[in-house]
Amino acid sequence: MRWGKMFYDNVGGVGSSLTPQADIFHYYDDSKTRTVSAIRLTVLLKRPMKIYSGQYMYLFLSDMGVRRRFQAYPFVIAWWDDSMKATKLSFLIEPSNGLTSDLVGRGSLRRVVMDGPYGKDLRLEDFENVILVAKGIGIAGIIPYVRSLTYRRVNKDKSHESYRRGLITRKIDLYWILEDNCQEDWISDWLVDLQMRDSEKRFVGRSKVAGCTIFTWESLLKPRIKLKWRL
Repeated sequence: MRWGKMFYDNVGGVGSSLTPQADIFHYYDDSKTRTVSAIRLTVLLKRPMKIYSGQYMYLFLSDMGVRRRFQAYPFVIAWWDDSMKATKLSFLIEPSNGLTSDLVGRGSLRRVVMDGPYGKDLRLEDFENVILVAKGIGIAGIIPYVRSLTYRRVNKDKSHESYRRGLITRKIDLYWILEDNCQEDWISDWLVDLQMRDSEKRFVGRSKVAGCTIFTWESLLKPRIKLKWRL
């Protein structure tokens, strides 16, 4: 069953083996050496998938050498383009040793074989108040929950009525401890995406306090989001 699903997800569909299937974007720290602090790997799927927050994929990176081709690496799905039929998945990776350090010198990958998604849906939509805590690269496993709850709240497409149904969450508090100020850049465009979906413009400004970024989303009787930053 597993191998059959892998074959279906990775053979045929969109794109070809001659075009890049994954783009790699590098984020740099604020030091003089301009060291890569994180990598965003965005994979174009061969076929659309339904994705839930908290899920992860095993990736086989076929053009990273023979040894890497047969090794699977688990990465949390940090972001995706559509909850019902995702066509792109983004993974936020902190370079260390082995494969992740090899990705630093790459701008794209021609072929990525995916196995998944795996992981349990925590069903945070069943709670009125949600508190999320992350440190550094840990935001990659936490921001999907913010995305999922926010998208469900503001989605007004009638075809997605079942997607919104059952959501009782009224407030989300995200506490993110930054190890370096440059880490803000990792998810800045994703936060802008959430802001753009706030048709009532309920987001508030941003202030800074030592070492921790606090994001607060509030949703009351109407689909409304309030974003408050403290750093």
